[in-house]
Amino acid sequence: MVFTVPLNIYFGTYEAILQGVGKTKELAIITIFAAIIYLIGVPIAIKYLGIAGVALMFVLLYMILGIICSRVVKRLNIPIQSTFILGRALKRSKRS
Repeated sequence: MVFTVPLNIYFGTYEAILQGVGKTKELAIITIFAAIIYLIGVPIAIKYLGIAGVALMFVLLYMILGIICSRVVKRLNIPIQSTFILGRALKRSKRS
C-alpha cells in the first residue's frame, strides 16, 4: 500500500491538469474505464491471492490511471515542466 501514495500524487497531478484545461469528459471516461477494470479484477485477485490481491489491484488501479492520464496530457502538448513551475510559485506565495 506504500506504493499507492506516490501513484496517487502522480495521478492527482495529471487529473488537475486535465481539469484545468477543460478535459473533464476525457477524465471521466478514463476513471470509469479504470473502475471497471478494478471491479472485474478484484474478485479474480481475491480468488487467487486473497487480501493481497485487493492491495495489488489497488496499486494497479492508480498505475492505470496515472499512465493513461499522462498519455492524454502528452497528446495535448502541455509541457510537464509548467506543473513544477506552478508548484514552486505556490510555495513562494505561501512564504510571503
